[in-house]
Amino acid sequence: MQELAQFVIVAEDPKIANSVAQTLETAFQIKLKAVTAGDFAGKNGIVVDGRPFVDYDGCRCGVSFKNGNIYLNGGQQAVSLFVKLLSEGVVQPGVRYGYRFPDKAIHYGFQLRTEQKQQLCEGVLLLHRSYVRTDGASVEAYIVIAAPDSPAKAAVWGCPQGESMVVPEQVQWMRSLGKDVIAAVNADFFHFFNNGDKTTYGAQIIDGVVYKEPNRVEHYGENWFGVTNDGKNVLSDFDGYFADYRGKLCQAVGGGVWLMRDQKPCFHSSPAVEPRTAVATTVDGGLVILCIDGRSERSVGATYADLTQVFMDLPVALDSVLNLDGGHSTILMCKRSDGSMGIINEPSSGVDALRPVADILTLVRQMPE
Repeated sequence: MQELAQFVIVAEDPKIANSVAQTLETAFQIKLKAVTAGDFAGKNGIVVDGRPFVDYDGCRCGVSFKNGNIYLNGGQQAVSLFVKLLSEGVVQPGVRYGYRFPDKAIHYGFQLRTEQKQQLCEGVLLLHRSYVRTDGASVEAYIVIAAPDSPAKAAVWGCPQGESMVVPEQVQWMRSLGKDVIAAVNADFFHFFNNGDKTTYGAQIIDGVVYKEPNRVEHYGENWFGVTNDGKNVLSDFDGYFADYRGKLCQAVGGGVWLMRDQKPCFHSSPAVEPRTAVATTVDGGLVILCIDGRSERSVGATYADLTQVFMDLPVALDSVLNLDGGHSTILMCKRSDGSMGIINEPSSGVDALRPVADILTLVRQMPE
């Protein structure tokens, strides 16, 4: 237990950090300092995700060791598992422990039933694809494909850190500033459980202003989508940001797990069937944003493996794909022929009870200079 004494407890909510510190003190008679994420030096931290349930790479809760830190994902269950592992003396650096699903990519197999196409603007295509699963369930997917030479370029928009607005309000805010928004989706994961604090998990850079950088403290803090100052779409991670892109991005937004990286699919074992949102870069420098509706008879949703397969079946060559926030957050808005913006998909919360989100990823048509 002497090794444990060098660690500090880290959590966004100080109440959670103090609670975990008290649990460990009671179990092992070791008093550890509790700090918030903003006061954390980045190493020797027991980093706690305070959510009561987490689906993390197939874990319902888990204990993992990475970059000199110990990560507890899954609320009190993860804390209890950590105490159990310490008591049994089986904790080893570099090993992930948890209540896992089988290590096998779970997918149901989608068959394309119908496809509708709509040109949103020059070089931007909207696809509405209806699928049927092998078990007969229906799935509705909405895909926006932007060619690299399209005048519509990716742009991030969001609320001040800690606040949130529904996607239509954020889009209206952008349009009121003269931005010609062609399409918009919800983006980064965010804290919706900390007393109303909607701080994003990952990076947030808007029009060159850095509000938050990628980090290794948050549950999904490392991976991100961004646009370089010279207009290149990029998907990368914590190491890539600090090695190659820091100070060189005009836009950036955090994301979750990789679905494809460097043209290689990344299949995950989670069986969760949910509404999904994701972003992809193409080999030729274009962009794809995708939403899949879920939690309804009309569209049940998709596993990570299903989502990866939908991307692989698209008529473009993809480079990398990053999952974004999903569930009730999943929403896609597109510009109609009359110039107004409308919700294209059917959010699982219903259009009258949209979930406020921290930030959005948009396509904005650039005006000729």
